[in-house]
Amino acid sequence: MTSHHFPWITVAFLALLCWGCSRKDRIDRYQLTGKVTYQGAPVGYGTIVLEPQAGTGHGGLAPTCYAKIEDGIYTTPRADSPVAGSYQMKIRGFDKAKMKSGPAPGEFMETPVLFDEYVIEIQVPTKDSQFDIVVPSSKSEAKR
Repeated sequence: MTSHHFPWITVAFLALLCWGCSRKDRIDRYQLTGKVTYQGAPVGYGTIVLEPQAGTGHGGLAPTCYAKIEDGIYTTPRADSPVAGSYQMKIRGFDKAKMKSGPAPGEFMETPVLFDEYVIEIQVPTKDSQFDIVVPSSKSEAKR
């Protein structure tokens, strides 16, 4: 190979490398969205964590996913949505009315809990889906 081909081969190799790295992952992810209510009212602020269960994903590997609850609505970010399969969904709600707004820099922001962490098992289907969540008012309701 002559030396004048070297720059073009290098450029082609780097272009291929960049193209491969630009694809975040090669797994099919399915976006979840829905409403979250507690005591009949939308949850003003909270979090959802989706933890994959055994056997979910390609070769047993699946992402843990997160979503914010705002004004009773959540949506998993497209690039960080779950794959199809079984997940444990952990829902936490915070009392937005009692949250201190604008804490000073370095000040710890207290987040008053609206309800204890609510945990359910869900099946993520092979398509984008809506999944509404009704958080029970008491632990005895959750066991029904």
